[in-house]
Amino acid sequence: MNESVKRFLTEKVLGECWHEWKHIIPEDRDGYYDYDYTICTKCKEKWSGINHAVQRTFATDADVMDLMRAMVKQGKWVRFYLTAIDSYYHSSAYKGNRWGMTADKIDWLFLSTEPDGVRTFARLAGEFYKEDGK
Repeated sequence: MNESVKRFLTEKVLGECWHEWKHIIPEDRDGYYDYDYTICTKCKEKWSGINHAVQRTFATDADVMDLMRAMVKQGKWVRFYLTAIDSYYHSSAYKGNRWGMTADKIDWLFLSTEPDGVRTFARLAGEFYKEDGK
């Protein structure tokens, strides 16, 4: 999945800032409490080490669940799920039993990882929103 798709999912689907971090060194540093800091030039959030210093990778359980929750909230979950399951039947994970275990489909959708490390769910979400014209 390329950066533009990750940015789209972050900004348009999740409604979060695709941070552009900048390191600031105050010019008038003369006191004990003057310090360097890193800030997002778009949303002005300061990087604290706790928040995301990097962009979402869409390779974690948290990213997948946040995408799913956003789809539910936007009323797109059912259509996405049906589209994703259709993709399952055309994938190498499909074992030939169309009415087989739902758990196999759910495992594939939520837990499988693409060669680039991105979750299959996130790749499918990117394709879905591209076709949907969000």
